[in-house]
Amino acid sequence: EDPLVLRQVNVRWFREALGAQREVLQRARELDLPLLVLYAGADRVADPDETDRFVARLPRGRSEARRLPEGVKPLVLRCGERVEIHP
Repeated sequence: EDPLVLRQVNVRWFREALGAQREVLQRARELDLPLLVLYAGADRVADPDETDRFVARLPRGRSEARRLPEGVKPLVLRCGERVEIHP
């Protein structure tokens, strides 16, 4: 049992999470640091199309993004599985 996995959330947690997501999307252009975004095309929790929108708003030249193939599941990096990513 992973203590970081939530099985149940309350309304306040959900509202705060949505608000934080909106703020990150709105302020993406302000991220003034090198950033690598790797995300799974088959993710069912974090919508890959929304991640595409976030990536599109990042400053050019300071960030790089790779959408992993549709068959790759989101926990691939956490589990130590290797995936080849080609530009």
